Amino acid sequence: MDLYEEVVQLYLTSFRLCFILPQPPIKLSGSGEPLKLFDRGAAWEAYPDFLALDLKSKRLEVVEISKSLDAGRVRRKIEERSDPQYRSKIQEWIQKTYPELGLGRFNIDWHFFVREAVARQVGQERQDVQVSTLEDVFRKLGIQMP
Repeated sequence: MDLYEEVVQLYLTSFRLCFILPQPPIKLSGSGEPLKLFDRGAAWEAYPDFLALDLKSKRLEVVEISKSLDAGRVRRKIEERSDPQYRSKIQEWIQKTYPELGLGRFNIDWHFFVREAVARQVGQERQDVQVSTLEDVFRKLGIQMP
């Protein structure tokens, strides 16, 4: 975990009061069944930076962080993660892996934390994801820190 991921984790837990699962291995078998961490033979896998569970608003966020200043690279990452097939596989894994938590009743949203210069180029055009800036997170933490 790098500095930017640690800062976003601090923000999500301390300011937003979310429970965090860092870098979960989301793996599905060929039949679509979830696999455990050390299971082999995954037909599909993803490793988002965090799953953030907000119990108050009944929301689960799939969180991705990018410190890149290359807007094209960040745009491609957002488009790849916003693909309906990618999203449905993540949602399927969440619902099958944790059925006892009733996460099927939660909204599952995608939240990207990117650099301010990049957010202006990629954030406004997307309606299906939330884009926040790393600089805003640093500012909010800076106000609270001595």
